[in-house]
Amino acid sequence: MNPLNWRREHQVALLLGGVIGIAMGLLIGYMYDTLWSMYDGILTAMGNMLATGKSAATANAPVNPPNLPRAAGQWLGSGSSFRWGACGALVGGAILYTRQLLHA
Repeated sequence: MNPLNWRREHQVALLLGGVIGIAMGLLIGYMYDTLWSMYDGILTAMGNMLATGKSAATANAPVNPPNLPRAAGQWLGSGSSFRWGACGALVGGAILYTRQLLHA
């Protein structure tokens, strides 16, 4: 079943499914990256607290600051954003392609 032989509205729907998939992939990827960075920072702070036996506020040794989430622009410039967007496009396109196969 060749998508180039589909009616125009089905081709547009497939294209929009890919675009929406890209947007959702980028959003999910950024949220994953941000939450993982925050989680990693919390674990680092807890590890320092356990290693010194003191809380981060009262420890005399310098404590590594938690990893703060990167800015959206910085994340979009990384290769990770491309992978998340491509994965989203594939998922969005595959959903609509499968729908067309089931209705044919």
